[in-house]
Order: sequence, then structure tokens, then C-alpha cells
Amino acid sequence: MFSSCSEDKKRQLSDGAANDTISYPQITILAALPDSNKPVTIPLASMPKPFVTKQLSPARVHSYVDSTTGSPIPPDAQGRGFFTSYTTDNGLALDQVYCGYKDSTGNLWFGTSGGGVSKYDGKEFTNYTTAQGLPNGIVWTIAEDETGNLWFGTDGSGVSKYDGRTFINYGTAQGLVDDVVLTIKKDKTGNLWFGTLHGISKYDGRAFTNYTTADGLPEGEALRAVRWMVEELRVSLWAQQLTTAYPISVPRIEKALRDL
Repeated sequence: MFSSCSEDKKRQLSDGAANDTISYPQITILAALPDSNKPVTIPLASMPKPFVTKQLSPARVHSYVDSTTGSPIPPDAQGRGFFTSYTTDNGLALDQVYCGYKDSTGNLWFGTSGGGVSKYDGKEFTNYTTAQGLPNGIVWTIAEDETGNLWFGTDGSGVSKYDGRTFINYGTAQGLVDDVVLTIKKDKTGNLWFGTLHGISKYDGRAFTNYTTADGLPEGEALRAVRWMVEELRVSLWAQQLTTAYPISVPRIEKALRDL
């Protein structure tokens, strides 16, 4: 059974902006999608096992000895920030890393430029690629939802949800506003927000709600590449333009969010 109701697509706002109108965002309910567009669950058990690498070689640790003179570095010149470096020699999927994330159990996850994602548990690296169900090897961003699922934003293949056993992939066919996902943010109520190259999607576990230039996002691809979203409903959006990030006030989106 299917029922619907409709009203004027443009609604007058009641907060003093009598002449300002706002179009409704596009909403896609997953359960209402045809079978051909519903997300496919890929069980990890049915795919090739992920590649697990224990330390192939010791990680490189910053030395307290000057590499040029061979003399000990004086304590007052040693500083406090010493790094241990991990590369493919130690099991990392790829040396070009785009993002890192620490999950709720303490594992570190790294999204790479073509090698998929690497999980590091403090002892070994486990690498997940398209062979295990990830839709794309380029991963821009990683986040965790309230139930412990990990979400990977990819470069052209949407987002992938991983629960430790299966990958479920979501793209524009499932309602995502764009398949290039640059950032993921969880808000205080558990919704996931996806900043993409051409707009923002909110996912509540059942449906995607999309915001684009029609809802107040600025014009231009560089400005539509939203890089950060805060948790407050009054929404201050951070956009990426070349190498400079700066806040953008989007009052029409603020009003739309208050009406959700």
C-alpha cells in the first residue's frame, strides 16, 4: 500500500522573512526504492580475505642522535614531538594517506589514494580493498555511526558502510546527492551528514535528504565541495576553495533544518 500527501512546493517562512521562500530538499526513502536500486550487502565471508600484515620491518622511530654528526642531541633541543613512521614496508596499504580515524574500540583506520583502507590494531595492519567489497580504492574520509558501523567516503563511488562482517554501498542510485564524498559528520541526534562535490546529504538510517544550490548552497564546484559541518541546527558550513577554508552562512538551509 502506498499513500502520499502534497502541498505547495514553496512554503512561506514564519520567522519574519515573509518574502523569502524555500524549496523542499529532495528526500529518498530507501525502502521505497525499486529492487534494482536498493543497496547491495556484500558479506566479507564470501569475498577474498583481507590482507593482514604483521610488522614486516621495524617502524622508523625518531632518533635522539644527530644523523649528520653522530652526536647525541642535547635534551633542551630534543623537543617533545617524536614520530614513528609506518609505510607499506610495515603493512600499510599505500603510502599516500588521505585520512585517518580512531574508532570506538581503539583501532586506527587510514584511507588511502587507491589502496583502500588499512586498519591498525597496534600489532598488525589489515587492508580492505575493492576485492573485499569496498566500492572504490580512493577513500577521502572515515566516520563511525552510533552503532559502531564505519562509513568510508570514496572518490566517485559514494559511501560504504562496514559493520565488521559486510560492506553495504550507497550512491546516487540510493539517494546520495553525489558520489564524490569528501567529508562525513555525525550530529548529536545520530544523523550522518555527507559533504560531497555537489551538495550535502543527510542520512537518518531510512532516507537521504539532499541539499543543493536550490536550498542555498553557494554556486561553483569549489564552494559545493563542503569540507566541514557543525552539529548545531543553525549550521555554519565550512567550504573548501583551493587551499583556504572559510565559514559560509547559509540562512536558507538553517531555516530548512528547523522545519525538518
